[in-house]
Amino acid sequence: FVNSDFSISSQAGFYSGVLHSSHPYNVSGIENEIYNQIAQLKYPVVLKENGLMTFDEVVLVEPGTEGTSYTDPLFRDYVIVEGSKDNGVTWLPITKGYDAQTNEIWKSRFLTSAVNNSPVSSGSEDLLIPRTINLTDNTGFNEGDTILVRFRLASDASVNGWGWAIDNLEIQK
Repeated sequence: FVNSDFSISSQAGFYSGVLHSSHPYNVSGIENEIYNQIAQLKYPVVLKENGLMTFDEVVLVEPGTEGTSYTDPLFRDYVIVEGSKDNGVTWLPITKGYDAQTNEIWKSRFLTSAVNNSPVSSGSEDLLIPRTINLTDNTGFNEGDTILVRFRLASDASVNGWGWAIDNLEIQK
């Protein structure tokens, strides 16, 4: 990884080196602005038709207001996988942004662990859930494109949480 605000480490609850955001992750210091933590893969990927990216993850980031979705102002904090075919000048979403609501166990862990409106939950290996992403299906990318890939955790100026962990990353095998 380059340009990384994440680290590969064995943290409490994990038995091997896993890609981790900071725990807890930082929040923006400015109202209505986003603070980004980024882990960018060092080497570009030449896309195959229907090439897949797979990984296991734990996402304990602030859930958005019920009924909101990615890009709504009240969606709050989120994680997203993005790609760039112009060497990082512009980034396109490979996934939509998502948060702890993506998985009922993550959401429950995040919401039931708050003390004084601050979550104190922490991630662990037993919370890892597999994710598979088709890199050319409705992403703006096509077979033959050479792209950079990054993982981004975006947070607003309010509540934060434990963060994001990614393990067992495979791209097009």
